[in-house]
Amino acid sequence: MKLCPTCRSEYDDSASYCPEDGGLLTSTTDPLIGRTIANRYRIMQKIGIGGMSAVYLARHALIDRFNAIKFLRRDLAAEQVHRDRFLREAKAVNRINHPNIVEITDYGETEDGLVYLVMEYVPGDALATVMAKGTLPALRAIQICQQIAGALGRAHQMGVIHRDLKPENILLVGKEEGRDVIKILDFGVAKLVDAPTITGTDQVFGTPGYIAPEMVAGEPMDGRSDLYGLGVMLYEMICGALPYDWKYPGDLLVKRLSEDPVPPTERDPTFPRALEKVVLKALSRQPSARHRDAFHMLEELEAVLQELPRAGDAWSWGGAQPPVSGDATTAELPEVDRESWEGAQRDTPVSLPPLAHLVPAPLVPSRDGINAAAWWRFRMDALRVILEEFPVPGEVPSHVATAMTRIDAAIAELGGFEKRAQAAFARIEELETQGRQFRLDFGRAIDDLARQVSARRGEVETLANRREELRGKRDILETSRRRGGAVDDSALETIVWEFAAVEERLEAAGAEADDQEYQLSELRAKLGRRNEKLDRALAVTRSELEALANAADGLAAQLSEPFKTILAHASQAAGASERLRELERMAG
Repeated sequence: MKLCPTCRSEYDDSASYCPEDGGLLTSTTDPLIGRTIANRYRIMQKIGIGGMSAVYLARHALIDRFNAIKFLRRDLAAEQVHRDRFLREAKAVNRINHPNIVEITDYGETEDGLVYLVMEYVPGDALATVMAKGTLPALRAIQICQQIAGALGRAHQMGVIHRDLKPENILLVGKEEGRDVIKILDFGVAKLVDAPTITGTDQVFGTPGYIAPEMVAGEPMDGRSDLYGLGVMLYEMICGALPYDWKYPGDLLVKRLSEDPVPPTERDPTFPRALEKVVLKALSRQPSARHRDAFHMLEELEAVLQELPRAGDAWSWGGAQPPVSGDATTAELPEVDRESWEGAQRDTPVSLPPLAHLVPAPLVPSRDGINAAAWWRFRMDALRVILEEFPVPGEVPSHVATAMTRIDAAIAELGGFEKRAQAAFARIEELETQGRQFRLDFGRAIDDLARQVSARRGEVETLANRREELRGKRDILETSRRRGGAVDDSALETIVWEFAAVEERLEAAGAEADDQEYQLSELRAKLGRRNEKLDRALAVTRSELEALANAADGLAAQLSEPFKTILAHASQAAGASERLRELERMAG
């Protein structure tokens, strides 16, 4: 198969030039290029590849809009469990609808077993690409992490864990009021493969620098596993190094199970203690020692931001420095096994290119399917022009006239399919717009309430700790009294009164937190019901669209033979051979 580099139309290997724009055709061995997925998304080019999937740029068949489509690796898609997980995670992420998460707009499975998800196409650079150029000013790093934490908070409330948070999966998509705007990629996809761990042969799976200790140990994960990865990224953005000194990737896995991270202030003595406290808390080996949730970490980052020196301060805005590996505090850095490290870093940064060179290209219809009418109408018009310029002597044979009539009737019928398909597309667009809006509204309400719950649970935790502290003091004094020791009665009375007050406040705060969590669960349940209703409506319309596409495919497939009949008749005209050969190639 050959492709036009301008309009991305596909042609047989015998063709040399695109009849639409005259471009020289290029060969491709990728069977997905030029294919239309789900009757809507026409694959144009590959834009990224990772350990489990490949990403392609696609253009909507009837709407002039670009999307990115991720296809699960074929060997993974061959197993039902992986297909089900992939589609289940895609459905879950589709329902998050957060401005800092790349939106999944569609997902499904093709007849030949390809499993895919359709994402919004947002050009930008991976955070890994930016970090490779040097350290980031702390203000910029914190503001990036604030957005990540907010997005994680929403996702975790929806029951979705990222599981592979790393700079390669953070996309910088622009600026807003001078600040970076980020979007997180690949939510939930890492669940498809085994959790990163060390096997008997020390083979490393996953991304060694960013995975949480419980993932390495094969223990259960929750949202706090993502917070560990976020802590690593914040550390690395500012310090230019990972939290552990290492020579081989396996070192990173082993050390996080048995050693504390190198404090940021040992990498950079100017690193503020308040931020160091937040980072080290996120990097705790035990999930219970980390932040309660993403909103808790976001709250602490906001507090640190208030203490940040103003613009121009060396720590706040300092210049970029080359990133380092291993022990940054010694004169000689340890030698790194780069080959092993690159093998462990399975995914390359997904830096998505701008589309300036593609947007002006005309939308060229496919030769079959619901938008095939324009393809065949153009070719019949071109054939009639050739016949007028190079007339065939004598009367038009009846079988040729019949072929022309048959094609004209089919084109009219295909046009009807196309109009009905456009109406179905419009209904799908309307339904999806409604879905995005109500998910956005529900999401904001869930965020607000979840932050309140997080704060209230923090208060409960503080009060519970204070109660245990007072209980210990009271028990010591009462034990001393029973043993005949001298006890300050006023001190004991003060402790008893405070203990009672704390217990009362603890009970009230706990009840309030329980009530807020109930409201939160009701909000999620209501959102779930709205999503299910929307899914049913979309399924009906997509089924109608699929039926139209199948009917159009069947009709379009019948046109090649009558078209060749007309070509054979036209070939009798002197001088028409060159133009007819091109039409014959296009007829397939």
